[in-house]
Amino acid sequence: EVMETNAGVQLDFIAVGCNRTTNAMDWGSNDLVAYGAGSFVALYDPKRCKITETLRSHSARVNAVQWLHHNGNYEIFSSSVDKTIINWQLIQGQWVPAHTLKKHTEPVTGIFALSLPDGNVLLGSCGADRIVHIWRRIKDEWNLEHSIPCAPKMIETVAMAFIPGTQIPIMATGGVDGDIHLHICYENKWIGLFNLSGHLDWIRSLTFVEFVENSQKSLFLASGSQDAKIRIWKFSPSSMPPPANGTANIMFTKMSTKGFNLKISEKMFTVILDSILIAHQEWVYGLDWHPSVFSTSGEKIQPLRLMSSSMDRSVMIWEPQQGLWVNSVVVGEVGGNTLGFFGGKFSPDGKQMLAHGYNGAFHLWKNTSEDSSREAWETQVTVSGPLKFILQNFNTFYPKVTKLICRVPLILFIYSP
Repeated sequence: EVMETNAGVQLDFIAVGCNRTTNAMDWGSNDLVAYGAGSFVALYDPKRCKITETLRSHSARVNAVQWLHHNGNYEIFSSSVDKTIINWQLIQGQWVPAHTLKKHTEPVTGIFALSLPDGNVLLGSCGADRIVHIWRRIKDEWNLEHSIPCAPKMIETVAMAFIPGTQIPIMATGGVDGDIHLHICYENKWIGLFNLSGHLDWIRSLTFVEFVENSQKSLFLASGSQDAKIRIWKFSPSSMPPPANGTANIMFTKMSTKGFNLKISEKMFTVILDSILIAHQEWVYGLDWHPSVFSTSGEKIQPLRLMSSSMDRSVMIWEPQQGLWVNSVVVGEVGGNTLGFFGGKFSPDGKQMLAHGYNGAFHLWKNTSEDSSREAWETQVTVSGPLKFILQNFNTFYPKVTKLICRVPLILFIYSP
């Protein structure tokens, strides 16, 4: 913020770190990174290695940021300690807070936006008020569709996808109780399903991915927890006939300690625990599935690769090999007294990984190998900056700038006479 200036002052440089929350950063398919930087949302261009701008509207720390590619346009969603959710849209070349959603009474800890086939948008949000809200945007107007009270349990993270082979949204939420809570939207009504249990501590991250197996669409749900484990649940179509005595459209039965049978209308699905991934030594904070890519023939392919970020100062890539999930890539920090990573994301082509740590620093790795059978992940130059308040008098160096006050980020204005 420039207090008193003359003409000729222009923005030259921005430096700011990433907030220390799990979902504070997202790498969009437009190859731009959006992340929470104090009460700002910062936009970072990895190709130029430059923070291009900061978006200001929140009045407190930004907890979660997500890109959404919807109807050919890119949008940003952000949630904050100020109890609001902002839908940022690019209008006439400028990012503006097009919509501000105010319903939570405490800080909003997690959000997830889902583009619907009918052109609308679903948004799930959770907060310290122990309520999960579900919003729907129709013709650029947001409405609160459903609220799920969770007290006394607090929900930390939310994820959404579609039931395999359908257009039925499914929402997974997780938090301090260690269970994954499932809900689906059937005929415009949100219905609670079963809980997926197993974690022994807080769930910090949830993420879905759709893939094709045996010519049928299936779904993986990965969960990362403070018990240092990652659990992968598989949702897949079942050849089992619907129950003969079941007349309800939504039914489920527990088939073992590790799974459920689920009936939705006349279709049957199985939900089973596919794998438990054990290699991290500390809390698992961030998870991210490899983005879908296109082959040389134009076919869309979903690589089954999962990136995990942990407090043990490591970032891993997991993938199935001969039926077992293994950590095929391990990068991170060795030595020192810094804490680990809060989150990480793949680049749109999956050839780079970006993670952020406790002090707000970014860490970027790139697979420089041209051999598809061998990977070589090397550290790359990336941006960084402060997280704390900054107050400095620049009169000594730039007399024409009377006073520059920067909270976060650090912004340098250059005067050109």
